[in-house]
Amino acid sequence: MKRHLILLTILLFAALTSLAQTSLPTNLKGVTIFSNGAQVTREKNVALNAGEQTVSFTGLSPYLDRNSLQVKAKGSVTVLGVSQRYIRPDSTMLSERLKAASRDIDVASRRLSELQAQRTVLKSQLQMVEANCNIGSRTAVTPLNDIKLLNKYYYEEMMDINKKLIALDTEEEKANAELARYNEIADSIAGIKLKRITVVDVKVDAKVQTSALFTLQYYVSGASWYPTYDVRSSKVDEPLQLTYKANIMQQTGEDWKDVNVTLSTANPNRSNVSPDLRTYWLDYGLAAPTYNFGLDNNQVSGTIYDAEDGSPLIGASVTVSGSQIGTISDVDGRYSITMPNGNRRLVASYIGYESQQATVTGNRKDFRLKPDVAMLQDVVVVGYGTSSKGGWLRRKSSNSAAVEMAEPTAAASDSKQQKARVLVDEDDLVVASTAAKFGYEFEVKHPLTILSNNKPVSAQLGRYELPTTYAYKGVPKIDKDAFLVADATGWGELNLVEGEAMVFYDNSYVGKTILSPVESDTLHLSLGRDNGIQIERKLIKNNSVHKVLSGNQTQQKDWEISVRNTRSEKVSIKVYDQVPVSQNSDITVTTEELSDGNFNKETGIVVWNLELNPGESRKLRLRYQVKYPKNRRLDIE
Repeated sequence: MKRHLILLTILLFAALTSLAQTSLPTNLKGVTIFSNGAQVTREKNVALNAGEQTVSFTGLSPYLDRNSLQVKAKGSVTVLGVSQRYIRPDSTMLSERLKAASRDIDVASRRLSELQAQRTVLKSQLQMVEANCNIGSRTAVTPLNDIKLLNKYYYEEMMDINKKLIALDTEEEKANAELARYNEIADSIAGIKLKRITVVDVKVDAKVQTSALFTLQYYVSGASWYPTYDVRSSKVDEPLQLTYKANIMQQTGEDWKDVNVTLSTANPNRSNVSPDLRTYWLDYGLAAPTYNFGLDNNQVSGTIYDAEDGSPLIGASVTVSGSQIGTISDVDGRYSITMPNGNRRLVASYIGYESQQATVTGNRKDFRLKPDVAMLQDVVVVGYGTSSKGGWLRRKSSNSAAVEMAEPTAAASDSKQQKARVLVDEDDLVVASTAAKFGYEFEVKHPLTILSNNKPVSAQLGRYELPTTYAYKGVPKIDKDAFLVADATGWGELNLVEGEAMVFYDNSYVGKTILSPVESDTLHLSLGRDNGIQIERKLIKNNSVHKVLSGNQTQQKDWEISVRNTRSEKVSIKVYDQVPVSQNSDITVTTEELSDGNFNKETGIVVWNLELNPGESRKLRLRYQVKYPKNRRLDIE
């Protein structure tokens, strides 16, 4: 009860504070959404009296960064100071509800006390009757008829008292249930997270009566966007189609309706301090200085929980640290994301909770987010909105960080001069590319609606047709299947952002990959297995021998690789195998048969470039000899 009174006092104070000054709603002018956070611009034209006065603006996000707040006034007015405060518009209504619940608790408590007092009196009466009905303590002889009358009297009295006690049990049970219900109502009111609204007070000095246009700009957390791609191929003689999408979401506590949106790859939260090398002290027992190097990984999935009650968090954001790659958790709190090479840091965040960053060490990573104490009262639930179609979109770009990629194939290099073709439908957004200093910007000319519910709004940024060459790749030592690989060129001019790509071939989903913008103009994509190409690798035992001569022993390995094209069209395929490479001068490896394969002596890799007609088969031989001292043991495949 004391806690309810304290909360009631707080609610009354908040209500009085909210009513203390009239606030002016602002008009949303534009939003720039970063990979983590957003910059919001609002405007309001205000009529001013002559002299010093304070203008209050409301409708701002409760999560804005006060250090980022900028206020400008256009007109014959001088801004003297800017301050920020919070109001809770629901506090008055909640205080009235809590008052009513407290009154009900008082009435139910008094009723329960009265019933308990009645029980005490009835028990005393029962004890008195029981004491008086004991005839053994009487000194005089009581006639039998009197004893019968006494027994009847005491029986009736005790039965009446016990019936009243039984009735009291039912009444007390009802009173306890009613008191518990009222307490539960009061607790539920006390547990309501009040919607908090930011109010900005601007003190100004106007020389004369005038009007001024105020512009408020601030950074707010709880907003993000990340790119995804659809890569589609219908046939091996047709170009790839690349669809570029932006997935936008926000839970900033303010709805963005019909607003001009700019998407930016810049990260205002990223440190801009250049790294410094530490002295590399060398001595026995000293380790070299370590820095934050990235590590390899691929597909990672997991679940995001509330750390307090263990419930799954729906719509929590998961991003790869320092990149544009991201996703959100589903209705069960589960997520799945593809990690790029060289980065194993994931960041999980949810509005009202502390963000958590972790290094991924396996294919599963769960997060347990702790509520942010400073934001516990700030959860707002609103409806769901979709993006509008149409409109113009302009993109600004700059060079992004390079990520190492395999060398393009010869076939791809031949078509490198070809350019990507922009595909435009009636409802598509048109994209134009220009250079900018800090990453890419996508300025959406058509207004969008993005509600504060953390549900992604998808916007198509462009569709392109990429010149493509196709070839099959086979590595029978590891996998007997052939893989169709596409090398697409001309995409380097599109200034794409690193992100997940969904790959489709012949209208079938193949899987996911990472599309990384690099200086190379060739994009390598694996389109999946093709059972129409049959590959078999077997050891010819009759030709694989082990001999011991003089002070050395030799082992000879002879492999036969069979490749068959069962498809109805001619195919190109690269078949890969290897010869062991010696790291010891006592071990000598000699190649004896390569079937005209291209042999790299440094890596031991042998590559055969084959052109197979429909139904054609080809046999390849890989034979080599290993010589080493007879007193040593060497494991050879």
